[in-house]
Amino acid sequence: MPEAIVVDEKEMSHKFYDVHDNQEHTYCIVNANVKKFYYNQDILVESVRYYYDVTYKYHYVDEGSDISHSTDYNPYSLTTIQKTNPFYYYRNKVTNDSLEGVIALSNRVTDALVEQMLMTDEELEREICNKWVVQYRTHLMYTLSTFWD
Repeated sequence: MPEAIVVDEKEMSHKFYDVHDNQEHTYCIVNANVKKFYYNQDILVESVRYYYDVTYKYHYVDEGSDISHSTDYNPYSLTTIQKTNPFYYYRNKVTNDSLEGVIALSNRVTDALVEQMLMTDEELEREICNKWVVQYRTHLMYTLSTFWD
């Protein structure tokens, strides 16, 4: 059975608001963990294929109260995600699995998506023009979810 060999790992936390209702005390903190890896069986081939394993954890605050541990709440279900979740407005285009993360082949496109997704707000603001950082990062996460492998 092939074993995944992790060559790099990064974590970043980002705060997301509902893009249509920017309430200061209602938000979602997304903790993204990104591992770049290859399978040990790939060592035998001419060029090693690298992958990203991106996982998300969510922490919700509503009107200043933590609702992450509510008993009727499942952060990985499209039927119960909050409007502050970056996938909320894509819920008709993604599966529950997308809420957990994605495994995607590393290439020039996914490298750029991951790099920008992990930037601080200030770094990302310098990269983009006329877009709200939260909205832009939401698009990055959704786009990355479509590159599953």
